[in-house]
Amino acid sequence: MLLSNHVLPLGQHDDARAFREKHLYFEEVDLVYRQYLPQIDALFDKFSGRFTLPGDEPWMSFQEYMDMVIVSGLTSEEGFSKTAARPCFVNAMMVVENELTTTAHKQMTRVEYYEAVSSARRCCHRPTVAF
Repeated sequence: MLLSNHVLPLGQHDDARAFREKHLYFEEVDLVYRQYLPQIDALFDKFSGRFTLPGDEPWMSFQEYMDMVIVSGLTSEEGFSKTAARPCFVNAMMVVENELTTTAHKQMTRVEYYEAVSSARRCCHRPTVAF
């Protein structure tokens, strides 16, 4: 009763596909991305690669992602905090079959980084719970 009446109604299912269809798949958004892509790529290039082996394609770790969020001032935006930034990283990562046999779930590629950047809006304005 406690769970069904007080906890589950406050839960929020994070449907990334629905978010993309409602907010991202529009020409106006594409034009903004094209305009700011050099700056978005520059942030990835600056903060990724700390743990990448020489000769490998650069990837961004969670630590590098959080450094990028903090240093670039994203956490000073209204509604976006370090707590809100974490799900953006996690939700952007491709699902792996077995996390015990690979580290791919910890290595954000450039495309996954684009997904994390675009999902920042989705992660910002979560409902708060008042007790």
